[in-house]
Amino acid sequence: MNEIERYIDHLLRPYQNIIDVSEKKKQLMDGLDRQTEMFREQGYDHDEIDGLIKHSLHRLWHQIEKEISVDKVSFVKKSRLHFIAYLIAALILMIPGLLAGGKIWIPLIVLGLIFISFLSYLMADRNSGLIHINIYLLNHRKRELLAVWIVFLFINSVVCITEYQEGALSLVQYIIDLYFPLVTLLIPLSLYKLDRVIKKCIKY
Repeated sequence: MNEIERYIDHLLRPYQNIIDVSEKKKQLMDGLDRQTEMFREQGYDHDEIDGLIKHSLHRLWHQIEKEISVDKVSFVKKSRLHFIAYLIAALILMIPGLLAGGKIWIPLIVLGLIFISFLSYLMADRNSGLIHINIYLLNHRKRELLAVWIVFLFINSVVCITEYQEGALSLVQYIIDLYFPLVTLLIPLSLYKLDRVIKKCIKY
């Protein structure tokens, strides 16, 4: 049963910042003893029983997934403003580096993202109604964006270190050129913090 409980914790982990998972865990745990005994009477062994229970829990997980519904109008508004706020914060943090002579291409990209997010906010469909949020898919997108950012940071760091060692960059310029990519951490961070927006817009 401890293994099944760990499996339930694994299923519910993505939701813990959005809904009260303790109630859902109780719902999933309810009747497991009776279900285990029923499978045992039917002649299944321990491993087969675990597999059957996990399969039944997976169906219940899909039901919980469907319960993560948000008000569309509210979510569109808050999520766009959420991303714009993080991007503006990143741009503001880059201003000292720009004044110190930093390269302008990364701030221009951030400014472009702000413009795209603002256009998306203005043009978004705001018809009323509920939409379902796939939390597992959202988590995949979080990891993908973080992986892209890590690759971007690695490539930028290698270029900066190489140019500094070759004497193409002064120490100040080297620090600035490394500082800019670090500030862009706010971009994947904004997606990681989207859970807060979902929680505000969720409909029970």
